[in-house]
Amino acid sequence: MSPGAVEMLMNYDWPGNVRELQNAVERALILSRGSQVTFKGLLGPAQKEKPVDPTMREDLSDLSLDAATIRHIKHVLEMTKGRVKGEKGAARLLEVNPSTLRKKMKKLGIPYGRQIK
Repeated sequence: MSPGAVEMLMNYDWPGNVRELQNAVERALILSRGSQVTFKGLLGPAQKEKPVDPTMREDLSDLSLDAATIRHIKHVLEMTKGRVKGEKGAARLLEVNPSTLRKKMKKLGIPYGRQIK
């Protein structure tokens, strides 16, 4: 998949149902003809991009694994509105145990729970 393809799908408003998503993915796969899959132009004029949060823009000046991990965890926490565990929690999306995620967050200095204000 091309860089930004998943973000493009996530930013789409999806007024239809899951079949609309399935059709868009199938169309993109067919049109890619073995090259990188992109959804540019496939989602049509109804596509509404979510505003980009300037704090979530990737700062490429620090390419360390810890910096990338921090950015990713913060992004997932934003998606889950700060929820770490449960069906709609970050741990479920990251496919890790909630206690493992909390330990990683503590090690990396990412606040969670009552510390967040």
